Amino acid sequence: MTCRSHQRLWRDLCVDEGLRDEWLERLNALTYWTPYSTCEGHCDPTGAGAEDHPRVWLLLAKKFNEAMAAQWNANEEMFQRLREDCFPSNDTTSQLRFDRNDPISGTTGSLHLDSRVKRLSEEVSPEIYAWWESMALGLEKFDQGFGQILLDGE
Repeated sequence: MTCRSHQRLWRDLCVDEGLRDEWLERLNALTYWTPYSTCEGHCDPTGAGAEDHPRVWLLLAKKFNEAMAAQWNANEEMFQRLREDCFPSNDTTSQLRFDRNDPISGTTGSLHLDSRVKRLSEEVSPEIYAWWESMALGLEKFDQGFGQILLDGE
């Protein structure tokens, strides 16, 4: 497999070069969520880049879709409060959704985490490294709390 110039191979996947193995391992060890898009953020001297900030986008693991479908309406407020507690809005834009019968993705939950810290140089800044650490901790906490809400509702 050949990766782009700013990427490297990790577990037969091309990932951004600056993503640490530890972060990728932690993302892939979640119980309820599966990452489908990660980006370390890329420096765009013009300031016009859509990917000038780090992000992690995840989907609910398919085996939990049925339980989520049964509980989303009754527990959405608890799920959203957990999201707000785990991902402070001062450094992360977060969105948690559950869609039924979407023409593209079908029935699934999604969690989008976008850093408010922009990539301003070719070198990954300490602020971006700090965001990744904070995001990984928040995701682990969110995954655990999400599971508790989901299992308590069954």
